[in-house]
Amino acid sequence: MRLRSVAIGLLTLLLLSTPWAFSQQSSPSQPATDQSQPEDRQSQQSAPATSQSRQDAARSFNGTILKDGERFVLKTTDNVNLQLDDQERAKKYEGTEVKVTGSLDSATHTIHVQNIEPIA
Repeated sequence: MRLRSVAIGLLTLLLLSTPWAFSQQSSPSQPATDQSQPEDRQSQQSAPATSQSRQDAARSFNGTILKDGERFVLKTTDNVNLQLDDQERAKKYEGTEVKVTGSLDSATHTIHVQNIEPIA
């Protein structure tokens, strides 16, 4: 009976420590990520401190400018409403199908507008 209790205890200890042991090893097929962390931290520190959210590179979004409450939004072709940070520029195109060029703040779903032009 005592041998059985020791065996169960060792088995429990082994099962509890296995995930920890695997989390400490890096896979040979994947590069270790520890080396890229300092570089990532540097690029994050050099970003403006005013926006803590992630902002993608400039790209184009097609859709229709609509009024959603008090604000203008871009309703994309896949029915997603994206906020527009330049309300004055967006106002000119209300109800119009447009191409908006800008960077998307993925945390707030807001396009930082660089250009708006109608789609002919």
